Amino acid sequence: MSAAVTAPAPFEAGAAARDELLSLEALLVSRTYLYVLFHKVLGGEPNEALLVAIASREATDVLDEYAAESETLANLKGFASKLGAKAGDRGYLDAVRDEFARFFEGPADLPALPWESTYVGSESTVFQPSTLVVREAYRSQGLRASCLKRMPDDHVSIMCAFMGVLSRRTLAAFRSRDGSALRDLLAAQRSFVEGHMTNWLSDYAANALRVRVAHLYPQFAQGVSAFVGLDAGFLSEALQWVDDAVVDGGALHGKATYDSAAYFGRVETALEELSALELKGIEDNEVVQLG
Repeated sequence: MSAAVTAPAPFEAGAAARDELLSLEALLVSRTYLYVLFHKVLGGEPNEALLVAIASREATDVLDEYAAESETLANLKGFASKLGAKAGDRGYLDAVRDEFARFFEGPADLPALPWESTYVGSESTVFQPSTLVVREAYRSQGLRASCLKRMPDDHVSIMCAFMGVLSRRTLAAFRSRDGSALRDLLAAQRSFVEGHMTNWLSDYAANALRVRVAHLYPQFAQGVSAFVGLDAGFLSEALQWVDDAVVDGGALHGKATYDSAAYFGRVETALEELSALELKGIEDNEVVQLG
């Protein structure tokens, strides 16, 4: 699977349409995978299966989609590829679990607070007005945080879970050639990424480096910050592409002349396995359907 990081050029009829559609679909699959990966890594206590997933060929292939545009994501790809040799190392797994506790549980002060409200509010506290705005963004898509009213809704892992759900919906709308739904989903994601992720994750990533030894979480804090910055640009370009490609009635021009499973079946199988991965504590950082 390979494609440029930027959205394809404006729609063209004929043979070029297939390449444009394939390029865009590759990015829609890749970003879905990465949002789910960041959700898992930043949301639950690590185990051997998670380390294996991070080091998998699928994960490194997806990161490679963005490596040319981001030195940070290129470095994360290199880091991830080496984790396979450490997945069975009990000492390393214990060190990563200790680091997870230091980053997300305490009892000492966390190196990097993982909630948006602590960066954008008047004080470094959770459950500020911005938290309610995030909650409404989830609600507008028929979703809520699984920890509703127990813990803040604006945890980085929950945000990635939300974007993962919307990314899946976006891929489905693209494959069904539903231009109207695709545009609405892309617009909602651009608004959320720009309003609630790019505004604080660079500070989160900088704070995450304030450690003596970095086992896993500083690297992934850097990675998620770099990724959402690229994704914001992609969403803007993809919206322009949809505007150029939609015809009367809301459908997209063109039909795929390729079998999506032949190109993306392997990574989508890995995505389903990653999505099903159960980690201790991840249940508090999910998004679920309203009602």
